[in-house]
Amino acid sequence: MDIRYALRTLLAQPTFTLGAVLTLALGIGANSTIFTFANAALFRPMPGIAYPEDLVWLSALWQDRGREVRLSYPEYVDYRDSMTTVFSDVVGFRSTPVSLGSGGEPQRIRGQLVTGNFFSALGVVPAARRLLGSEDDRPGSAPVVVLSDRLWRQQFGGSQDVLSTPIVINGRSFAVIGIAPDTFHGPAIGETADVWLPLARLADARASDRALLTERGSSWLLVMGRLRESVSLSSAQAAATAVSARLAASYPDMQANRTVHISDARSGLAPEGRGELLPSACFCW
Repeated sequence: MDIRYALRTLLAQPTFTLGAVLTLALGIGANSTIFTFANAALFRPMPGIAYPEDLVWLSALWQDRGREVRLSYPEYVDYRDSMTTVFSDVVGFRSTPVSLGSGGEPQRIRGQLVTGNFFSALGVVPAARRLLGSEDDRPGSAPVVVLSDRLWRQQFGGSQDVLSTPIVINGRSFAVIGIAPDTFHGPAIGETADVWLPLARLADARASDRALLTERGSSWLLVMGRLRESVSLSSAQAAATAVSARLAASYPDMQANRTVHISDARSGLAPEGRGELLPSACFCW
């Protein structure tokens, strides 16, 4: 009886009924979209990476602000070299737009500057030739790049000839040493790349930022570590906290109020992005 009455009331007010239905549809659709993204971002590991359950983020945390930010390059080196019993590898990377081609109007593509151990630490297997290695990420090393499978196919027709023909990036000639697998798009959501360059080529990709490799106060580098076997997240945090305390004593002007936070990285969502997504994800529930 109550249902029939409700239906008659709704049919008698078509404008109100239509508005209510549309409002419900929009609300359900929006929540479904947010949940789908949150589910993918928080619970599904990024493809193309070996053993993602061992990966963690290292992010800087200002104690008086409560917000996580990226590390500086000197901080990356400190944690990498001081935590060898905790991590089997620590990698750093930074996305930046670059120009591909010379003459006419170069094409704007997505570049990513990475440390030399980036691909090996993530367990990425090349689709062709080889990927970047530590020997490529040294001052004075030859300018080399790795192409994404997507760019290789769309821009170069999937031809192996690109592996023997230099390409021009930001007006400089680079040798293509390999192609990344089609499953690999990078370890961080929103940080996908068309080409990967060694971090040592920072001046080639971002000439105005050449000093970033020495500036301790510049928070620009995403840093990810791979835990050694039997090392827990909590023990890694304790070790990182000890290193940050030493850095605070050594560089009081730069690090006195700055510590480091270790967090699970298997989802691919960087700490700075997770802080923005989680309130939305919680709202959905």
